[in-house]
Amino acid sequence: MISGVEGSGFGDRRHTDLAAWVKSRTGLDLPRLALQFESVGENCEFGLVQRRCDSEPLGLLRFSSTFLRPLIRGLDDGFDGLGEPEDVDPQLEGESPKEYMIHEKKYGLVYHSFVYEGQRSVWLMREQEAARLKFLRRKFMEELEVAEKIFVYKRNAPVPEEEVLPLFLALRRRGDNTLLWVVPAERDRPPGTVEVIMPGLLKGYIERFAPEDNAHDFPFAGWVKVCANAWVLAGLCKGAA
Repeated sequence: MISGVEGSGFGDRRHTDLAAWVKSRTGLDLPRLALQFESVGENCEFGLVQRRCDSEPLGLLRFSSTFLRPLIRGLDDGFDGLGEPEDVDPQLEGESPKEYMIHEKKYGLVYHSFVYEGQRSVWLMREQEAARLKFLRRKFMEELEVAEKIFVYKRNAPVPEEEVLPLFLALRRRGDNTLLWVVPAERDRPPGTVEVIMPGLLKGYIERFAPEDNAHDFPFAGWVKVCANAWVLAGLCKGAA
């Protein structure tokens, strides 16, 4: 078990202290640390954490809502058929200016486009997102095969180990991948703690998740602590293998 350090977000002394701690802990700066990870669900929270680290990696599921069963099915069949135009449905949602949310029908993905009403037509959005999904699918499958990133899964609602294990096994069927499963902190596992459940499966503890109606309200320092400790622990585990 590895525990972390207290800290806060950008723009103040605590951010400077946090960045310095990350550097001493991992040898990486915040942007490079964030690039070692890739989200596989359940929503865009971790993608926004990466953005706040000044990292903008291309990731198939970075800003997407996912559900476990179709996610596991996608991993098992290589997300075959992802990105067919007939399965891509851009819908204008939210308050003005409305954003195009992309609803992908085959695997149930719903994700932000960061394109707003009046900027593009529905037809152009569908064509562009179909091509984008096909590209990101290829990239994601290559990353699974290389197995150099740590894949991150979190869910605001409680998720028991018996639900996480099928996801972990699906990732391992694609390569020697590491899954970081993030849950709320417990009395004997304070925020920043990371532990090994089994080789390749890490469990990290954070003080809270962002509320469902405001994904930007996340505990930045808590995420950074978990990532830094997970990166160190994953390296130790692989070195011992």
